[in-house]
Amino acid sequence: MSDFQTFELHDLDEREVVAFPLADLPAHVESFGFILGVQRRTFRDQDPANIEAAELVGRLHDALADAGHEGHDLERFLVRMVFCMFADDTGIFEPRDIFLDFIETRTSGDGADLGPWLAQLFEVLDTPEDGRAATLDEDLARFPYVNGDLFEGHLRTFSFDTALRGALLDACRFDWSNISSAIFGALFQSVMDPAERRAQGAHYTTEKNILKVIEPLFMDDLRTEFERVRKRRGRGRLAALRQFQAKLGTLTFFDPACGCGNFLIIAYRELRILEIEVIRDIRDATAATGQAVLVAAWQSVVDVDQFYGIELGEFPARIARLPCG
Repeated sequence: MSDFQTFELHDLDEREVVAFPLADLPAHVESFGFILGVQRRTFRDQDPANIEAAELVGRLHDALADAGHEGHDLERFLVRMVFCMFADDTGIFEPRDIFLDFIETRTSGDGADLGPWLAQLFEVLDTPEDGRAATLDEDLARFPYVNGDLFEGHLRTFSFDTALRGALLDACRFDWSNISSAIFGALFQSVMDPAERRAQGAHYTTEKNILKVIEPLFMDDLRTEFERVRKRRGRGRLAALRQFQAKLGTLTFFDPACGCGNFLIIAYRELRILEIEVIRDIRDATAATGQAVLVAAWQSVVDVDQFYGIELGEFPARIARLPCG
């Protein structure tokens, strides 16, 4: 509605009203995109839980830095802590909360022995179960072997006091089970020094903005192709579904300035979500033919090895590797 001096745009789908004077029309011109056939899209915004977790880790980093811990060892230590907290709540460590329980019950309240205990835990996590000493502490022996190089190499032993131990426990008590992989980008932002971030040109891109890029870039086309395939009828439908899934496993993604890997991680997640839909259709189509449904026939083919990135900074590079295990 307009009297040529003021405008009111009523969006019946979103239940929103935009009102503005004629002078402000240029600032609201995108609201009239529907006249040209442009469809409005809603993207998921950053989960508040992700932001809260990043703030907890950021405070832990600042407390350790204020205590004199810095540089290479601090960066590696913090990444290890994030993994342990995430693993504690997502089933990588079993039973749940064994890391939190270990810190609460096996370390003293003043934090004096926390550093040595963590140093020993890192060695345990880097050692396969069949290579551990028979006399290893029972609580440490409960932790699984973590492959890769996350816990490889010795770090200088960190010293803790009551306040530092409390900061670590605050982060451990947070529920990490609902945290998106995008948390690692937020964590990167929260622990980098602002001056260093400006100097390096580092920039944290939210999940919402990443989706605005990857969906029109390739996910929309893949979903459109999948819809065409799943609408097919006849004997060729199952073969077409399997062919489309195989295609997903051949795609390669590269970010030449990946930072903490947000684009790559979320692209992997969205591709796996799509593949899960394909797998379900393959399962149903296989059952409809009367054939035995074998897991080997429709297991996942999408793999993290399809995703590549380049990053010069050590800390963001380690963060980018973290979700890959």
